[in-house]
Amino acid sequence: MLRQAFAAGVLQAPDPSLPGFLDLARLAARHAGVSDLPAPHASLSELVADAPHLVLVLIDGLGLSTLRAHALPAGWLRSHLALELRSVFPSATASALTALASGVWPAQHALLGWWLHLQARGLDVVTLPFVVRGSGEPLEELGLSAEDLALAPSWLDRATRDVAVFQPAHIAGSAYSNYSSGGRGVGFEGLPAGVDAVLERLRGARAPSYTYLYWPEVDSRSHLHGPASPEAGQAVALVEAELERLAAGLPAGARLLVSADHGLIEVPPERRHRLRPEDPLGALLTAPPAGEPRAPLFHVRPGAEDEFAAGLCERFPARYALLRPDEAEALGLFGPGELHPEARARIGSFAAVALGPDVLEWGEGSGPLGQHGGLLAEEVEIPLLAT
Repeated sequence: MLRQAFAAGVLQAPDPSLPGFLDLARLAARHAGVSDLPAPHASLSELVADAPHLVLVLIDGLGLSTLRAHALPAGWLRSHLALELRSVFPSATASALTALASGVWPAQHALLGWWLHLQARGLDVVTLPFVVRGSGEPLEELGLSAEDLALAPSWLDRATRDVAVFQPAHIAGSAYSNYSSGGRGVGFEGLPAGVDAVLERLRGARAPSYTYLYWPEVDSRSHLHGPASPEAGQAVALVEAELERLAAGLPAGARLLVSADHGLIEVPPERRHRLRPEDPLGALLTAPPAGEPRAPLFHVRPGAEDEFAAGLCERFPARYALLRPDEAEALGLFGPGELHPEARARIGSFAAVALGPDVLEWGEGSGPLGQHGGLLAEEVEIPLLAT
């Protein structure tokens, strides 16, 4: 079913030959003086050339479809669109930001979504908040570090140039933020303050530098209200105004790149599906579905795999494609090359891919209106803006 969806253009097939989000990570790493990662796609390198200062702004959730829905017709965002990129799979913040920090595919860094089942530890975790799923117990209290979840090191630890990372104050200093920033994260309150901090830093910059700014509000509002909502539009309007101000204030020789980790879709009520632990299907699982609601990972009781696969297809016909780890690896679903052994273990019995705007919810809770993680164009097509 998945190959048919790719052939029909319903879903976007993973294609590492196209310029993508991982190329952006490798471009940033190269500019920061890291030389042990593969070269980025040539189309991205041409945008920066020999600029002494690179500023990368990551607007969480600003997919191409969201930009086109809300950006001013002749405004800064549309006029600076340089390339269209592809996100990673899952098209989700946890997997993408780990790719950005490590410069490797999810197949290798093994952080495959918002939830993970750590089979060797018998533990289910929520990745970015870095807590036990269900109880909320901090993973640090169990002796875990972010490097136990993200299995590829952050390239920021190997940077040889002047590097700074600016993050919203409420996440700066968290276990995952320390990993993704190489321990360099500086908090700010509100996007205007973040832009001020970047401009102040560059006014005094002498040696070549790399500066990274992360802003999550477009994603947050798109989750809560939907990506087409006025609330999401207001968040995009603020981003557009502040990016224009940032670009105007950069010193000569500085280059500004702006991108996103993923886009979002709005999930209608009839495309929300539910599994419960007491369901016949739920009872075949040894752990709650991990990964993402649009890209769940199923750990099935040994010997019950065929029964689970048949039952899921019968209950939710033509809604999900199920792939065993070998099939996902052969397809390059999580990126080219072999799956890291722990990535394989975290996939479990099956990786599922939604074939339409569907989510799978576990237990009694309901997820937000806006969702991502799958392979629809609205989720994986992201902009690269450049000055």
